[in-house]
Formats: sequence, C-alpha cells, structure tokens
Amino acid sequence: MNLSVLSLIQTFMPLIVLLGIALIGFVAWTSFKRSSIGQLTDALAKELKNGNSTVTEEEIAKTPRSLSGMDALLLPKIARDFPEFSWNEWRDRTEAAVLALAKEKSLDGEAVVYKTVIARYFKEKGTCSILAETNASYLPKPDAPVEENTGEPDGRRSKKAAADGRNTPLRRQSVFETELLYIQDADQVEGKALGINCKNCGAPLKMLGQKSCPYCGTALEPINIRVWTIAKVAET
Repeated sequence: MNLSVLSLIQTFMPLIVLLGIALIGFVAWTSFKRSSIGQLTDALAKELKNGNSTVTEEEIAKTPRSLSGMDALLLPKIARDFPEFSWNEWRDRTEAAVLALAKEKSLDGEAVVYKTVIARYFKEKGTCSILAETNASYLPKPDAPVEENTGEPDGRRSKKAAADGRNTPLRRQSVFETELLYIQDADQVEGKALGINCKNCGAPLKMLGQKSCPYCGTALEPINIRVWTIAKVAET
C-alpha cells in the first residue's frame, strides 16, 4: 500500500472509529425507541415535559409487555436437533392457543395477540421442551363486582373501577407462557412429572397412557410420542 495512503488512513482512523460508534449507537437507539419499553419511556418523557411525572393507567394499558426473545440463539440449536421443526407453524399454533385462553379470561370475549418469541429450549431425560412467551391484551373480568348496573355486558364493574369512576376496567397487558413438548423416550419418562397438567383441575399428570385424570376423572387427550405438542399455556 502506498505510504501516503497509509498515512492518510492513520490520520483519519480516530474519526472513522467515532463515526462507527455513532452509527452503532443510532441503530441501538432506534431499536429501543420502537420497542414497547421505548414507547412507554417516550410517554413518560412527554409527561415530565408537560409537568406531570406520572404515566396514566390508560397509557400503560395500551403498551404491550416487553419480551426477552432468544430466537436468534436457540433456533439454530433446535434446527440441529429437529431439522423438520417449523417455528413459523408452531408460532401460529402457540398464538392461537394463547388467543383462545385470553378470550376465555376476557370480559367481552375479545383479545389481541402481539408477538411470540422463544424464551428457553431445554432437554431432559426422554423429553425436549421449548418455552415460548407471547404478549397479549384483553379486558379482564371484574374480580370483585359491586351491585351497580352500568349497562356493561355483565351489568357490573369492579370495585377499583367504581372507585376510579370508570364503568369498565382497563385492558390488561400480559405475557403468556406456552410449553411445546417432545417426548423422545417413553421409558425414561414413565413415572416422572411431565410438566403437563389436567385442564380441568390442574393436577400434574405422570402416565403417558392415561385416558382420564386420576383426580377429577376428566377425559384426557392422548400424548403422542416423537411428536411436538402444546403441553400447557399459562398467564404469568
């Protein structure tokens, strides 16, 4: 390389490094601003600028809960163990299961699912599990109704809503965890907790061939071997 060119590069190297750091910082800041936490922080900053240091419950109710996705790290590991596994397909199934559960919990029977990420992937004797997280929102049913008819679908409102002067509770932003389970070796699984619970009473199930819950008698769906299945969905 020409000596003059090398000298020129050495002269401007500090400036090039500074520009690189500034570019990385700009990209990171842009990603943060677009995230749910960034949006909430922006709302807080606006409130502080206007002389109000609090973020209203209504603003919080509109901001989806943040997720800590590990997709980029875990998907290659899952693909090595299960080349035919399709995350796009199972993400859709996971979100459908979460949406159904959120609608059951909803006062008006409606719910919104925003995003699903992979939080954990782990293997135990005879089983493999993928733990997914989904942020969703729904209108929660009143926990403690008061005797007041407000014209709402159930004719009631919660004590907190009544105290705040609201006719209906705010939407709840929540995170749901879904476990995808794959049983590789039934012999190693028999007799230990599967992480699967009865949908009716919540009792843990141990036997793969159980057709009904030993505690409440509810009919159970058979657990397939060497097939991915949704083991459980729960709100955190």
